[in-house]
Amino acid sequence: MPDAPERVFFRNAGAAVHRGVEVAARLGRGGLALAAAVAYTDARFLDYAVDGAVFDGNRVPGVAPLVAEAEVSFAARSGWYTAVAAEAAGRTAVDDAGEADSPGYSLLDLRAGRTGLTLGGPGAPTLDLFGGVTNVLDTRYNASVTVNAFGGRYYEPGPGRTLYLGVVLGLQAPPSE
Repeated sequence: MPDAPERVFFRNAGAAVHRGVEVAARLGRGGLALAAAVAYTDARFLDYAVDGAVFDGNRVPGVAPLVAEAEVSFAARSGWYTAVAAEAAGRTAVDDAGEADSPGYSLLDLRAGRTGLTLGGPGAPTLDLFGGVTNVLDTRYNASVTVNAFGGRYYEPGPGRTLYLGVVLGLQAPPSE
């Protein structure tokens, strides 16, 4: 850009390759369920040079090489439910040169609730109540990154421990006669 000669706003890499594998499984019995997924991605530049700097072989920034998620949940016939979820991501490159990265992190979330509370007879409103805690351990982490950010401003911090409560009111049309 002529009015900002020292700033680079966007550029394409000459060539890159993404190789990876993802595995997911879900098991359940009665109201108990276990779900897990893990993904490995090896994303690298094959042929990429800018102003004499060669980035061949460097990791593509913004792509975590390893991401995993798992959840254990229980739902009772009465409508009560609870769950514990975990998420982890590996160290992530944030610039083409591979000189800076965002550290890996692990998060833990909890939630619980009650569905199907009836406020009267047939056709009466229903209530679902829920609540939870995200980032239970108050982990400091980067929720995302801005690739090749000017001035090293790559990091976008994720939220700390957060509590939430909610109510869903279900309205049904009265039964027709």
